[in-house]
Amino acid sequence: MKELLEKYYNGTSSLQEEEALKKYFQEKQVEDEFLLDKKIFDFFEQEKKSTSKPVPKSTSLKRLIYISTGIAAIFILGFFIVKPHLQEQQNFAIINEQYITDEKILREYAQNKINTIDAEIEKAERKNADRVKQITETQKEAERKLVKYQTIINNL
Repeated sequence: MKELLEKYYNGTSSLQEEEALKKYFQEKQVEDEFLLDKKIFDFFEQEKKSTSKPVPKSTSLKRLIYISTGIAAIFILGFFIVKPHLQEQQNFAIINEQYITDEKILREYAQNKINTIDAEIEKAERKNADRVKQITETQKEAERKLVKYQTIINNL
């Protein structure tokens, strides 16, 4: 199970392996060391069910931002929950197929990923603000034209 999870988190698992993980975590009882992973899979399943309806594009972007933030929060919480149990073990991560045990490098990597997500969120928010501004300006222009045309019609 550990090997499958490692492959899954590294993005190298096959569809069949992912399906096996999904089935395993749908069971009511899992081993204690996999409880956090079960919560993550349950979260994904819940999100899958709640997002089955098509939503407008602006809502999709907001949902993507909330989901991304939620996933990041789950991983950060998971790190702090699991960390005390791993004190007697060597901490490590596999990043870009490299086995890394230096905690400082791992923290920097995580912080860089969080900063990247934050930058993407800010970029999306600016883009949405620009869209809202364009729509508002177009609406005001349409209202001005409508008043102008109504005045012309009233003067006829």
